[in-house]
Amino acid sequence: MAMKGGLLNPHTNKVAAARGVGGGASWHAKSMNQADMMTLFQQFLEFTGKGSGGKGMGGKASPRPFSWQEGYTGAGRKRKCDDSGGVVGDFIGTIKSFVEKTGYGFIECPELGDIFLLAEEKKAYKVGQTVRCTVVRRADGKPQAKDLRSGLKEDTFVPREPREPKQPSQKRQRVEEVGEFLGNFKGRIKSFVDAKRYGFIECPEIQQMGYQDVFLHAEDKWGHKVDEVVAFCAYLKPDGKPQAKNLIGENEQVLGQFVGEIKSFVESKHWGFISCPEIAAQGYQDVFLQSEHKRHFQVGQRVSFYAVLRPDGKPQARGLQYAF
Repeated sequence: MAMKGGLLNPHTNKVAAARGVGGGASWHAKSMNQADMMTLFQQFLEFTGKGSGGKGMGGKASPRPFSWQEGYTGAGRKRKCDDSGGVVGDFIGTIKSFVEKTGYGFIECPELGDIFLLAEEKKAYKVGQTVRCTVVRRADGKPQAKDLRSGLKEDTFVPREPREPKQPSQKRQRVEEVGEFLGNFKGRIKSFVDAKRYGFIECPEIQQMGYQDVFLHAEDKWGHKVDEVVAFCAYLKPDGKPQAKNLIGENEQVLGQFVGEIKSFVESKHWGFISCPEIAAQGYQDVFLQSEHKRHFQVGQRVSFYAVLRPDGKPQARGLQYAF
């Protein structure tokens, strides 16, 4: 690449004439001092994206790409919002921070925590302003904001047609096979083998009916521990043995069984929320959902679930099933 007689223009890929001290004719490359040569070489490196710390300089690679490589709006390519993980939903938050030099910042949201924000989606909003945004999941599962609009006005936004999210590979799910309902009982979790994903509940009432200990699968255990006393529903399996479902701890209050829609879920934090009009009518907000209860269900699906009050008085979902 010829560079005699001027400095390389990184936007036109042409050599522009450089004027001498007196503002007259251009000067020859060999008359440049060491500082001029370094400036020229740095411009070349920035344009090619190799950075000043490349092998040619005898150092390590630059830890951060130049602004045009990042796609910042001032020059070069624009970065696209990564929504490959699907749409989480619409949320309201406050722009917590934003660094103009790097072209990104974060929105603080009560439901989701910090949400990544690119300059390309920030528009004219400033740090400290309340905004409404559509939240999507990136490929790494972290939330990212797009389509910012005012969080103080009624939302009349019509969203863009979303891309079809990539479906994560699903492990084969256990088929629900339950038979006759035996009733509601109380017992003690006698044992559980995590490696085999099952254990047993000891229940005197069940034993008086002629059955042995009640089978407990990992998907129905719901975080309860061995030796914990729980209430449960007992069903007969196809082999005629009892199986426990819908476990409830002694100190937990059951609100009932409801139907709702999975509103959001953050895979990296292992929790999300279910929206349910019936729960809202009782004065509660969205129902908290943990990954161990979510199982294979996805955001946007309608599900049937049991609502239990947590110690902080907020509802939590358990025992998700398909709602038809």
